[in-house]
Amino acid sequence: MNTIDLEIYGFDSASSKVFNFLLHNVGKVTAKFISENLGIPPKAVYHSLKQLEKEEIIESTELDYPKLFSIRNPAHALSQLVEAQVANYEEKIRFIRTELDKTKSTYLNQFFEGSCKRQISFYHFTSESIEAKEFVLDQIRNAKIEILISLLPKQLLYSIPDFMKTLNKVSNNGIWVGIYLLENDFDVVAKLDDKILAFMVDSPLQNYCSVDNKIFIEGHILVDRKRLISLTYDPQGKDWILSSFIDFNTVEMLKGTLRSQSLKDARELFNSKNQEYQMIEALRNEDLSKQELMSLLKISGHQLNLLLEKLEEKSLIVIEKVTKGKGRPQERVFLSK
Repeated sequence: MNTIDLEIYGFDSASSKVFNFLLHNVGKVTAKFISENLGIPPKAVYHSLKQLEKEEIIESTELDYPKLFSIRNPAHALSQLVEAQVANYEEKIRFIRTELDKTKSTYLNQFFEGSCKRQISFYHFTSESIEAKEFVLDQIRNAKIEILISLLPKQLLYSIPDFMKTLNKVSNNGIWVGIYLLENDFDVVAKLDDKILAFMVDSPLQNYCSVDNKIFIEGHILVDRKRLISLTYDPQGKDWILSSFIDFNTVEMLKGTLRSQSLKDARELFNSKNQEYQMIEALRNEDLSKQELMSLLKISGHQLNLLLEKLEEKSLIVIEKVTKGKGRPQERVFLSK
């Protein structure tokens, strides 16, 4: 005969045996009869019957003495048990998730206060991880001295709402902000305040780390020379991983390495690229004199000559002396054909 293990539903071994005895014996029986046949003490049998009756799995006849017990519809009774267990487990899962969220907040708050010196392994930072984004913004908002940002790709800078606005705001409040960018992310400076120092670093110098055979592009945010936030980006999963720790040696080494690797001010490079673009667009319509280009780009003669040299080296323009009417020949700039 098939038996049903009630222990998986939270009953004890005796209750499971009593239930199966009633299931396989047609009719109504007394507790004494069950005890004698199963070899279970009467007290344990009465306890089991009470529990089973409470869950409405069995029923008793009150009019008879001694009381008689019989099984109810087992399929219906067990389906009710299963539903009750599912609801119980769902409640436990909700409780565990709530406790995990509280624990996560506690760790982040410890870092915010600078009281925790251990590194958190990996905090996944997806588009829904509002808590992690707020943690980064809070660190920046509460800076007292300086913020140093190293090699953070623009995907991250744009993925945190108000990140750029917060940087600009703290720089206007007298906080020193330095940002090191990859060569292909120099256009980020267009959204930065003039008070923020932006430096360009060669793309080959960007940091990589490998976790579970995935390559991550890594960057750091250093706040007040002590709180170091490490952010890694997984291009495959399109999510960020955040960790934070305090390590003075790492901090000083990071700052020294970056300052030695920085090539030039990113704003200068950005402006140069913009001027190149503006000049080429202007020359698409007509050739222009040097004087006209100086006026158009709002730059000095020396700056214009440097810019023209770069474009000539790239074979993008040609400078020719042209005579128009009376007077000396005039140097005019043409786009290369």
